[in-house]
Amino acid sequence: MTRWILLLSAVTMGVCQAGALANCPSGYPNEIFCDDFDSYASDVALRSVWYRTTPCGTEFKREDLLDMVYSPPLGMRYPSKVELGHSTVRDGGNLGLSRLIGNVFGAQYAAVAGTNNTPLVVEFFMSANASKLHFSSGFMELAYGGEISTNWANTDYGWSPACSTHCTPPVSAGPYPIICAQGNPEGGAALPPECPPVSMIPPPVHQAIAVGSLPLLDPEPCDCASTTTHKPKNTHLALYDGQLWWSLRLNDPVTSTGVVKLTDGTVVLDPPSDIYAAGDFMVSAAEYGGKSYNWVTLTIKTNTFKIEHTAQVKSIITGLQYRVTSVMDNIPRAYLGPFDRIRGGVGQGCPLASSWTTCMTGGRYCIGTPDAYYVSFDDFVLFGGAGYSVNGACCLADASCLDDTTQAGCEAQGGRWQGGSTTCNTLTCCPFPFADADHDGDVDQDDFGLFQTCYTGSDGGVPAGCDCLNRNGDDAIDFQDLEEFSKCFTGANVPAVPPPANCNP
Repeated sequence: MTRWILLLSAVTMGVCQAGALANCPSGYPNEIFCDDFDSYASDVALRSVWYRTTPCGTEFKREDLLDMVYSPPLGMRYPSKVELGHSTVRDGGNLGLSRLIGNVFGAQYAAVAGTNNTPLVVEFFMSANASKLHFSSGFMELAYGGEISTNWANTDYGWSPACSTHCTPPVSAGPYPIICAQGNPEGGAALPPECPPVSMIPPPVHQAIAVGSLPLLDPEPCDCASTTTHKPKNTHLALYDGQLWWSLRLNDPVTSTGVVKLTDGTVVLDPPSDIYAAGDFMVSAAEYGGKSYNWVTLTIKTNTFKIEHTAQVKSIITGLQYRVTSVMDNIPRAYLGPFDRIRGGVGQGCPLASSWTTCMTGGRYCIGTPDAYYVSFDDFVLFGGAGYSVNGACCLADASCLDDTTQAGCEAQGGRWQGGSTTCNTLTCCPFPFADADHDGDVDQDDFGLFQTCYTGSDGGVPAGCDCLNRNGDDAIDFQDLEEFSKCFTGANVPAVPPPANCNP
């Protein structure tokens, strides 16, 4: 039986916390997609929704191991020791969420955006077999646009050395792929020589964000000092901001906070020494015999993210289970656009040749990880945000405004497109240049007379109809604005288009 989710556009706020069992739809406001994976009668049914969109790589399957599931009876497993692949949520025969977004926000919207006033929120549960999640690659991703490489999280890579030549004594392992687009490699280690230097040659921005488990960020996968493990490992939650991957750690890349609690919610001020540090985003891999339980919440705002992660950890010292929560707010977003896709897994990667656009062997491939383990997911939900339309408002040279135009259509009329989802009733269009206050095509004494009527100087304030003359947005029409006006002055009957060279139109 295919799992279809009913969506709500106006519902009561649900309780978002580790400990609540999933029930889809789960009651969040503007709930777009929810899956607790419990109603799939077969793997075929699950894959009709989580549809593989790479020509190679693994596919999701139902997870029925109760230690790997948070809301029984089922979760979703991303299998191991095979090539990694991508699956994109499919709504009927259509890839993506466009119809579901339209159901929530209105048929005119085919995408959703996160803003400061209307954050977009992703939540899910993540686990793996005992002690294995640190070696397991699998993440959840929001993206915009079709199934092409720049519309998914950047997994292009370089190769590690072969451990047989890199380690003394030699180790029969590797080489391994190491993802190049990293903001903070563990320990400040150098990335492979095939990777362009990130600080000098920034990676391209991709139309995607992602969060999950990604040991392919390990810059030293041979781990020569280890006596048992010689393969990629990452003990921290990974976040992709649209340009770079970040291995989230204590106060890195921005300040973090956290708290330790017992499973009954009691705050622990002096936790035992073998419990993770609050704020360090250590991913629970059931190292000490507990359960590999991880809850992730990603809140997407206009220009930033907030990430919250709770890991359940068992202490050898006390024998008790603890929940360690880490929170990091105001992480800058590199990709600032909307979303119309949910994906899971790991996308194809290009083995780079010292350039972000040049693949060593001519193409992208599903990444092979013969020594990796599986990741299990449960209780996925996407909610909140605001409807986004690719069309928007267009400001014409005479300061009039046209609604519902494409960027190309606006610019063909000599207008200035205001961006997707903008509308004329929420913005002020200014003439071009702004100083042509009477809209007659020049900037002369008549316009200066209108400027004088708007001038407030040190008294402050912006009179009605004078918004376009307030060039620095300081709630006053003053001498600074007069300077900017003067730069655009042409005189009577002298066309103001194109404007004078120093005029900021």
